[in-house]
Amino acid sequence: APPPSAGRSPAARTRRADRQPRRAEPPLEEAQATAPPPWTGSASAANEPEASAAPVPAYERALAARGRGDPAGCVAALGEAGATQDSRALRLEAECLVLSGRRRDAAKTFEAFCRRYPTHRDIEEIRSLAEAYGGQCR
Repeated sequence: APPPSAGRSPAARTRRADRQPRRAEPPLEEAQATAPPPWTGSASAANEPEASAAPVPAYERALAARGRGDPAGCVAALGEAGATQDSRALRLEAECLVLSGRRRDAAKTFEAFCRRYPTHRDIEEIRSLAEAYGGQCR
C-alpha cells in the first residue's frame, strides 16, 4: 500500500508539517480578573452635557498614572476640584479605585455614575459593575 501522503502534493505535506500546535492562553492575574475593563470610548454630547467641564490635564494625568500601574496616583489626580464632572472621568476614577483595592468606594462611584448618567450608552455595563462591587445602580 502507498504511504498516506502519496496522493498529496509536496506543498500540502509541508503546510501540514508547518502547523504549530495551539498554545493555551496565559491565566489572568487576580487584579486583571477583578478590575473593570478600561474604557476607550469617546464622550457623547447627547449623554454627557458636562463633558467639556472636566479639566483635561487632571484626566490625562490620571490616565497616565493608571497606565504606569499607579492606581493611587490616578485617584489622586482625579481628586482635584472638578476632575470627575464628566462620565469618562467618573468611570476612570471607579476603575482606579478597584485597582487600588477600594472596592466599596468604587461601588459608590459607579452608583454616582448611574445617578448622573441614567441614559448613558454604557449604563448596563456600569450597572453590572456597581452590583459586582456591592453597590446598586438605580
